[in-house]
Amino acid sequence: MSTVTADGWYPDPTGRHVERLWLSGVWTRRVRDTEGVETTEGQDHSGAMTVAAAPRAARPVRGWSVERPSYGLVTAVVGAIVALLGYFVFDWSADLSFADVRDTVRVDTGDFNVISVAYFRLVYLPLLVDVLLTGLLVVAGRRLARLTVAAAGVLGGLGLIGVVIWIESGGVGTDSSRSDALPLLATMVAVGIIAAALGVGAYFDDSAGLARGLAATLAGLAVVLHSFVVADLFDHGPDAALGAWLPAIGYGLLAIAPVLPYRRILHT
Repeated sequence: MSTVTADGWYPDPTGRHVERLWLSGVWTRRVRDTEGVETTEGQDHSGAMTVAAAPRAARPVRGWSVERPSYGLVTAVVGAIVALLGYFVFDWSADLSFADVRDTVRVDTGDFNVISVAYFRLVYLPLLVDVLLTGLLVVAGRRLARLTVAAAGVLGGLGLIGVVIWIESGGVGTDSSRSDALPLLATMVAVGIIAAALGVGAYFDDSAGLARGLAATLAGLAVVLHSFVVADLFDHGPDAALGAWLPAIGYGLLAIAPVLPYRRILHT
């Protein structure tokens, strides 16, 4: 068993007290109990206890570091929960769940913007997965987690570009409706290119700066797209309930989380 050279308080190996002082390579008679008050066993506290083994050598930290508090990670987790509640728990309008709205848009495509139709057909689920993966794993230093973040960025970025190509090739809408949606479609292409580039760089970036940029970029686009879709859906119909806006709120939290202090996962 290896010993520690650092002096300090350690669990009492005799079990008689909570902690005992390890000093200059020996156990002393100086002890502490539950109240944290230091006392001395007997009159002479300079003598050493030689019958007990030395404390274990400190093991290298694996996994979570000791950084406190982790505002970024907590914010990302809360954002993820809020977004999921909006999609799968709360109604989007009176007696209308997300599934009801999604099915309506898929059937009555002519009544909605091409962005809304594409969102429910091809975008919302992959984007949700990408935002959650990048937002929650952005602090990861282990190879598998970094590979997951990188893959989410590359595949998500290419997916956004593919959706725009599908729309512009006549997949949905008319020439006029596609023209009206051109600014947002161009934004999707730009974000797709940026996300793919950041995804590649995030795998090789030990500081996680590019991974954080990727997470914020995808979450920011999700806020824009979801807000646009909700506004389009309820523009001339019933009022949107809180559930319709919860994903945008959750995405917003995930967008700001990367700029907050994170608890880092170490490379070990």
